[in-house]
Amino acid sequence: MNKLRAVKSQALEVVWAYLYSAREKEAWQSLAEMWPAGDLERVRGEILKARARGIHAQLDGTSMGRLVKHGKPIFNQSEVTPAKAILMRVYPLEGQEGR
Repeated sequence: MNKLRAVKSQALEVVWAYLYSAREKEAWQSLAEMWPAGDLERVRGEILKARARGIHAQLDGTSMGRLVKHGKPIFNQSEVTPAKAILMRVYPLEGQEGR
């Protein structure tokens, strides 16, 4: 039973990923391929209800967006602090402990 639950969760994750990347056709196709046919419409309906209550309830629609070029950079490169290692341990490779 736990394995079945894990597989169903993974199938739903794939469907949600398609839906949130604006690929609805692929989402429903994947659901149909991975979900038992007898339960398909119920699950699809539940996904649509959850989606309507979730992020889609906060949107006016899908924005196609457009690239906006700004005249100045977002940050000044000279103000960026380079990354430093916090803790670095070096482990010898197997068979090279005494070298």
